[in-house]
Amino acid sequence: NARYCAHKPRYGDFSGWPFSDVDGPDNPFEQVDTYLKIKARKRAGTKGSSGLISSVNMDGEGFFTKAPCYLECRFTAQSAPGTWPAFWTLTSIDRGINGDELDIVEAYGGVGKGNPNHPGYSITSHFWGQKEPDGTYKKRFNKRVPIMELGGKSYWSTTFHTYGLYVGRDETIYYFDGIEVLRHTTNDISKEKPLFFLINYAIGGISGWPIDLERFGNASDMYVDYVRVFAENDIQYSIPLPEKK
Repeated sequence: NARYCAHKPRYGDFSGWPFSDVDGPDNPFEQVDTYLKIKARKRAGTKGSSGLISSVNMDGEGFFTKAPCYLECRFTAQSAPGTWPAFWTLTSIDRGINGDELDIVEAYGGVGKGNPNHPGYSITSHFWGQKEPDGTYKKRFNKRVPIMELGGKSYWSTTFHTYGLYVGRDETIYYFDGIEVLRHTTNDISKEKPLFFLINYAIGGISGWPIDLERFGNASDMYVDYVRVFAENDIQYSIPLPEKK
């Protein structure tokens, strides 16, 4: 009974195979049992298609949460050249507006010469447009999580895993299957501004990695079990459209 937007709000879809609409000819969404299946497909004569869900729409309206809060998603997806599943948060959606982007999981598929050959997945925090008192841009936090050394020692493409984010008033903590994998001081914007979440199955695009899904019939899938959000307070919030200059 939730409602989602099928594109990154207002500023920028980024998948090489475009994120597509549920009511279009390339609907990338399907319910399989209790799972959301996000389907990446490339029909002959098309640029391909894949799916994204955002808890906020193009009008800046939808579901937001605010620190202190905890977000968690459980999913699995195919690892193949070009596949790029992710679960992440944003505080702003307009170009030129300072904001925080917390990438809870970015998984890069593909093994072999010229492919990511990633040992696990990546966590990255972006503090867009924000500077330190000395004028330098705020340094981001990032980590390559070696998931084959953690917990049950299985890859993100071979079974379901949970990816969690706690945004506290003092610290921000990232979790893999309940195991803490990164901790940093909560940025001021993340303390003060509401955030929303996105889940996507990008194929190539701005990641820059090559796409090679022909061996799989130009088809690949991501299965999302759930996304859950826990917060100290419910909030009502929206991001107004920017004023026209």
